[in-house]
Amino acid sequence: MQLETRFNLIITICLILGLSVSGVLFYQVQIKQARDTLIHDAALMLAYGLAVRDYTSNEVGPALEHHLAEKMIPQTVPSYAAHTTIAKVREQFPEYNYREVALNPTNQADRGNAWEVGLIQTFREQPETEELSGEHVGTNSLHYFLAKPIRITDDVCLSCHGDPAVAPAPLRNRYGTGHGFGWTMNEVVGARIVTVPAYVAFRMVNNSLLLMLASLTCIFLLTHVVFIYIFRRYVTRPLELLTKSTEDASLNKVTNLEHNMKSSGQILVLETAIKRLRRSLNKAITMIKT
Repeated sequence: MQLETRFNLIITICLILGLSVSGVLFYQVQIKQARDTLIHDAALMLAYGLAVRDYTSNEVGPALEHHLAEKMIPQTVPSYAAHTTIAKVREQFPEYNYREVALNPTNQADRGNAWEVGLIQTFREQPETEELSGEHVGTNSLHYFLAKPIRITDDVCLSCHGDPAVAPAPLRNRYGTGHGFGWTMNEVVGARIVTVPAYVAFRMVNNSLLLMLASLTCIFLLTHVVFIYIFRRYVTRPLELLTKSTEDASLNKVTNLEHNMKSSGQILVLETAIKRLRRSLNKAITMIKT
């Protein structure tokens, strides 16, 4: 195998290994950053929903409290306020969602689906669990979810969702007494679940990876071409001429080495040594003949 071919093979192997290692490391870093972004977005969405709940409980509810004995005002219900506000946000960002679902809700629109019920059951079976998160394949795409349990820790909740006989009359008149009652203290009755689109973040990771690999490949190929040109110009070509000159000398052929080569550095030292050797050999042969 020629010297130039060996260098080409070595550089190609280094290129493949370099791209592989760089690609794996880059992908791992980008995936971690994407997951961190998803976690941040989900936490922000959850905090927004909780902020709306707190505002409704602490500001809206007390301001309208004197009207609640006469009629049911949905705007004073924290979960209704949170869902309604998030619905406005979803008009521009439909892939983001915040839901407060329950196993036995007053409003049947808040009843959880099969996947959401599974999360609630996990919270009920594992009381020490305060948060669940991960990836969930929705109807059409991949989402990241963050869920926290809805646990009854305030007697005020039981005034509406405990014994239906003592629940406010406007509430019973609006929703009936068949569901949304019988809750007990410290019971996990539902979950707050936030979902944010994960496929967008992962698609950006893949696009960034392809761009990085393409850029590195171009850089490696350009470097390869320049290196091979320099290697051929200053190493392999002078060596080929020296080799031919040496072969000619061994066959007693005349070669004008000075006109065929323009060397420098170590190649020039080698060329000078071969010329000196050739002259010495010619003198020796001439002395033998005479």
